[in-house]
Amino acid sequence: MTQEELLTRIRQWRRDLHAIPEMGNEERETSAYIARAVEETRPDSARSLAGTGWKFVYRCGRAGAPALAFRADIDALPVTENSIYPYPSRHKGMMHACGHDGHMSALLALSRIAAELRDSGRLGVDVVLLFQPAEETTGGAERMVAQGALEDPHVCAVFGFHLMPQVDKGVIALSPGGVMAANTEFDLTFTGARAHGAMPNLGADAAAAVAQTYLALQTYMTRAVPPTSPAVLTFGRMAAGNLRNIVADEGILEGILRSYDARLQEELTKEFRRAAQAVASVYHVKVGYAQHCYYPPVINDEALVARVAPLIERWEKQQPLLTAEDFSFFSQARPGVYAFVGVRDEKRSAPLHSDRFDFDERALLPAVNWYARILETFAKED
Repeated sequence: MTQEELLTRIRQWRRDLHAIPEMGNEERETSAYIARAVEETRPDSARSLAGTGWKFVYRCGRAGAPALAFRADIDALPVTENSIYPYPSRHKGMMHACGHDGHMSALLALSRIAAELRDSGRLGVDVVLLFQPAEETTGGAERMVAQGALEDPHVCAVFGFHLMPQVDKGVIALSPGGVMAANTEFDLTFTGARAHGAMPNLGADAAAAVAQTYLALQTYMTRAVPPTSPAVLTFGRMAAGNLRNIVADEGILEGILRSYDARLQEELTKEFRRAAQAVASVYHVKVGYAQHCYYPPVINDEALVARVAPLIERWEKQQPLLTAEDFSFFSQARPGVYAFVGVRDEKRSAPLHSDRFDFDERALLPAVNWYARILETFAKED
């Protein structure tokens, strides 16, 4: 398949998938589309994982050959698209605003390459393609690993990438070490007692506890975290009460904690709970803690980066981010590489998660070609 033919297919896949965005664990239409597209290549095995996810395997037929896994996330975001483009979302209130339609399209292109190499007797490694649900919400990677995503065949290395508007189109950014942060998503809920606003002494003010806890924890972060350690605590939602003249009997803080130190992450969340309890006791309210998800940091394997970075046509160093990715569950289980694929050009510069995020599908070709060179290199060296 020529580059132009491949690009034509990539454009079609991407625009089809962009039109049918679905939320995490509900990607049924997306999953069915992937299955139909991959089935055309006659994979040696196909298995549904984590509900709406897929594992497809292409076997080279050589005993002892290494197995390489490549992963794409398939879910979308609850964003209403503000687009002038000719292939907008058909699902109201949902959009592929994080480029997962591109990630899937690149993997569909790799399915064609793997099948052609296998059918011509030139595939020297086993290839595992993983289409993973729920990256943006509850995380599907951990469940896929638990259900055997990296076994049969036994995967020796796993690869993934994210489209990145901070990187120029045609460039792939890759570096060893930490590139995306650990993420803890949690809620602190406060339960007090209602009273008339003119007689607050008769109630227990959850709003006061919310406000004081917010300030206490943000101040605590500045003293507990070493200045040289990147970490951030953000409460994106604060709420308490529902009437101006009633002491609030309920309140909530919804937050995220990001860092590159898993041990620090655990210690901080313990201290958050202790501090919130201390504040709550002052205001005679009760406080509850609920953790919704945890992603470890994404750490690129140094030896694997050294092996595959030279295969990138236009390379630059990766800028570590405090955004998070559950690709980390794959790279904890096996040596992993997670790259940033550039999409920035003169026409498109909207950030990830924006209602106007878009990219030129030609930006996917460097990633697909890099993946193809990885297959060839591992086949020759192992």
